[in-house]
Amino acid sequence: MDLLTDFLLHNPAYLFAFAISIVESIILRLFSVQTGFTWTFIFLIGFIGICVGQFVRTTALVTAGRNFDHQIQKRHKEGHKLVEEGIYSWVRHPGYCGWFMWAVSTQVMMCNIVSVLLYVAVIWTFFAVRIQYEEETLVRFFGQNYEDYRRRVVHSGVPFSSIVDLRASLPPKVVVVMTDQGKQIR
Repeated sequence: MDLLTDFLLHNPAYLFAFAISIVESIILRLFSVQTGFTWTFIFLIGFIGICVGQFVRTTALVTAGRNFDHQIQKRHKEGHKLVEEGIYSWVRHPGYCGWFMWAVSTQVMMCNIVSVLLYVAVIWTFFAVRIQYEEETLVRFFGQNYEDYRRRVVHSGVPFSSIVDLRASLPPKVVVVMTDQGKQIR
């Protein structure tokens, strides 16, 4: 997984969870499976979660403006500043927070109990790894300013993402370097 260019929508685990959610939804409708709650109540909770998640993500994008990018940057571009105001004064990664809420809430709204759990696991894992990498990059870009910001704004936006370092569980990235002696693989 290349955290600089990978998106959650390209992630095989997410695509699997998405496919399961469709199957689960069809099975629930075909067999009229009932849960302990009324469908309307669960639907409403999910709908509210979707709206809140979309609001949080959109607010993050608008607040960050030109400083927002869907890909983690390798180099600190001229004019790129650390955004600390607005929603970023409450949560360090509100775009991820909003997307997490939105995606999980779609499954709540559809009353997909299995898929809610699957989405939480898959999306949390993706963002936990991505946030850890992105935070290292931001420290490299902004140094002590980012360290101070991280101390002031303790919430990353994805619950417990700063507790576990999952990067060691990723397969090593193979780099092929061309030298005068031929290929070197690292």
